[in-house]
Formats: sequence, structure tokens, C-alpha cells
Amino acid sequence: MVLALAMANGTAMAIVVDDGAVLAPGPRPPDNVNNCTDPDRYCLFTGNVALSVTNTSSICTWTYNIAWGDGDSSSFVSTPGSTQSATHKYLRSGFYTITVDIPPGSSSDPNRACGSLIEQHLVEVPGPNTFINTPPAPTSGSIANSRDASFTYTSNVGSVTFECSLDDSPFSDCTSQPKSYSDSDLADGQHTFQVRAKDANGYEDLSPATRTWTVDGTPPSLNITDGPDGETYAAGSTQTWNFTARDTTSGITSVQCSVVTTGSPASFGACAGGNSSHSVINKPSGSYTFTVKARDNGGLETTQSRMFSIAAAPPPDTTAPTVLDNSSSLEPDRGAPGAPRTTNVSATFSEEMRPDSLTSSTFKLQKYNKKTRKWKTIPATLSLSSDNKTATLDPFGATEPVGTENPLAANKKFRGFITTGAKDLAGNPLASKFIWIFKTGG
Repeated sequence: MVLALAMANGTAMAIVVDDGAVLAPGPRPPDNVNNCTDPDRYCLFTGNVALSVTNTSSICTWTYNIAWGDGDSSSFVSTPGSTQSATHKYLRSGFYTITVDIPPGSSSDPNRACGSLIEQHLVEVPGPNTFINTPPAPTSGSIANSRDASFTYTSNVGSVTFECSLDDSPFSDCTSQPKSYSDSDLADGQHTFQVRAKDANGYEDLSPATRTWTVDGTPPSLNITDGPDGETYAAGSTQTWNFTARDTTSGITSVQCSVVTTGSPASFGACAGGNSSHSVINKPSGSYTFTVKARDNGGLETTQSRMFSIAAAPPPDTTAPTVLDNSSSLEPDRGAPGAPRTTNVSATFSEEMRPDSLTSSTFKLQKYNKKTRKWKTIPATLSLSSDNKTATLDPFGATEPVGTENPLAANKKFRGFITTGAKDLAGNPLASKFIWIFKTGG
């Protein structure tokens, strides 16, 4: 038995087997497309195939059942000495396995059997290859901030037409180039363009050229949620802004901050708090502009700005503090007769005082001794008001039992004595020592 597989391009293969032999299935499956270089398959450029059988047996009649691999089939009976054939036309490019199934034949010799055969042949109907040109097409995986895109393309076969598809839409003719898309076609997000060539035989590229990219035509969202906005701050103060930056399409690639004198060009750098906050401290007096800039992966930017001012530093405090010499500031009042013997002694200053400058050495309560004509310091506990302006002495306060008051001596002369060691917050000492005298009652 001779099987001859004749191809339209002139290639032929003859397989000779003895009666009764079985040929095992042959070629391996394809691992690529459109190259026609694999020795295990035949290339049918026109899509036409013919199977011709010459029966050289003198006794066997066989039935040939042919499956062409695309859903179509043929069948014929081969008698001794005859030649039979079957032809087929593939309508689409691709890979096809032709299966020839020959069941056991009938023999005119009762002493000899007619064998069976199953034979397979792999064929390729190649379509054209298609290639996308870059530029003008966006590169694969890129992020474009333009909603306009144009594509040109080529094929390895001449005299082809082209069909295009955007985002899995049906393929339509795009032989006229370039194929362009605009705002109405390209919303923000990922897009896929496909193009396939079709040759003069009607065979198309089974693996269209594909280009996938992302369109991000919307600048990132940027909001300053907290921080200075037109206010004036004291010298040496700190200013902090909080903000949020988002881009749902391509993501944020950077957030930068700038603080410059108002009217100067922005000078961007890393934000002190990363992508969410920025702080400055000890800016000199003047007017300033804070600007934050967010950039997305498509290259679009958004900025937000706020202004603020730093007040000029006050001149140095060189004014010496004084003790307010009046009945509402001194306790007991200057020259007061018959002051209560359990009185506390206090004085109010003209400004806030430095707490560590008011001690038992700089503020004293003293009693006059007529015999020695000297003033003797009375032990007392010193306290300072919450505003650091009024100092108070509690005579014998450190030694008094809880809930009791040790009285001052009756009908005696006392004085409050504040030295120049008392100082204000700027360190200015009391202009001069301050003394006032009062007398206790009986």
C-alpha cells in the first residue's frame, strides 16, 4: 500500500507499508505560529491540500476516512490497482492535524488478511505577521498623560489589509494609516490596541500585534487639610501644614514642598513629613508662601499654596522692673498702723518676674530692734502668683503646725525689703532696692 500526501506547493510525501501494517500517529504539536520552519509539519500557503492514494494491492479493498482537522471530513473506497484522492480548502490560517483512519480491509484471498492503518500529518496554513511601529504608538506598559494616541503598523507580507480593535471591541478595517484615537475613545485607565494583517488569500494573523498602555489625563488630587493660611506668627515659632495627595489611575510618584518669601519662585524639595506634612521653624520676619506639589506617574502635577507672615522680633527689653507702690499692690500698705499680726506680706511688680530671682535672699521680712537699732530677718515661706507678678511671704510658714498661724510680735515695726537681685524675664534687675514699713497692732 502506498499513501501519497501531495501538497499544493509541490511537496509530496509517499509512505509505503506492507499489507496489514499499522502506522502510529506522527508529528508533535506545534509550539509556534506563522513561521513554517518546523520540519514536523507541512506549510500550505494557499490553504489547499490533496490526499492521493494508489492501491498497489491485488487483493485488498480499503475504506479511507479522512478528518481534515477543521471539522470537515472526506471518505472514499480504494480498490486494488486504483488511485483515489480527496482535496480540501482551509478557510482560516492555523495548525491542523489530518487524520487518515483506514479500518481493516476486505480481502479477495481467504488466506490473506488486509490490515488497518491510522496515520496523522500536521499542516500549517500560515497567515501574515503584523508589527506595530513605535513611535508613534505608546510603548508597552507606559503611562501617557495624553488622551490622543496614533498607531502605524506593517506586515511581513505585501498586499495586505489591516483590521484594528481597541479594548476588545470588534475588529474593523484600518488599512488607512495612522489609526488615531482621541478623548472620546481614551478615558483614564488601561487600554489595549490590537491590529492584524489579512493577506490576499483571506488568511489573517492569528496572533494580532498588541500594545497595552495606561492613559492618565487627570492631574492628581491634592488638598491642604490643616496649617497656616494668611495668619501672622511670632518670631521663633513653628508652622506645620498637613495635606493629602492621591491619584487613582497611575498613582503618586512624588510630593515636594517649598517655602519662599512671597513673590520668589518656588524652590521644591522633600517635605519634612514625607508625603503628608511639612514644617518650618525660626523663619525671619517677612511674608512667605508655602507650596506643595504632587506629581503622578503620568507626569501631571497639581500644586496648592498658602501664605503666612512672621512678625518682626520685639526690641530687647531693657526696662527695669519696679514694685507698684500703692495700697492695692502692697500688703500691708506702706505706713499702715495696726496691721494684723497674722498678716502675710506681699508686693506686686510692674511686670512678670523671673521666679528663680525671688528667694529668701532677695525678698525679706524684717523686724526693727530698738535696742540694737538693727533690722532682723523673720523666717518666712515665699510664693509667687500664677502670673509671676506678685510675691508673698508667709511669716514662720515653714515651722507653723498645719491650720495654725504664728503671729508677729505686737506693736512692732516691720519692713518688707526687696533687693536688686529680683529680675524680670529679660534679666533686668529691679531699678533699686524697695523698702516699705508697717507696724503691727496689739
